Amino acid sequence: MYICISFFKNYEYLQQMRLKKIIIFLPIGVLLGFIVGLVISLNEILAHEYFQYKMLRLIIFSFKKNLNKWTILAIIIIISLLIIWLIVLFITKLVRKLYLSNKKKFILEKKIN
Repeated sequence: MYICISFFKNYEYLQQMRLKKIIIFLPIGVLLGFIVGLVISLNEILAHEYFQYKMLRLIIFSFKKNLNKWTILAIIIIISLLIIWLIVLFITKLVRKLYLSNKKKFILEKKIN
């Protein structure tokens, strides 16, 4: 009985750890999107020489436009990759269960014959 209870407690703990491992990818994606947007904004600002002509509103607009675009794009990509990953995990778990159940049936039929 104790083994069964501890198994369920460990199972819940493992599920929480998996969720934490999955959730950690979202901030990494946001950070990467922010860095890409920052680099692209700086490239655009330096290419158009906004600092030289003191076009502060265009500098702010460029930062806002690129940071928002790339951060949102990174969030969408990370969420879609996580969904695909969860679907693949679900399918592999389902296939594994079907394989094991068929293997057990085969073993039982072999023992009967």
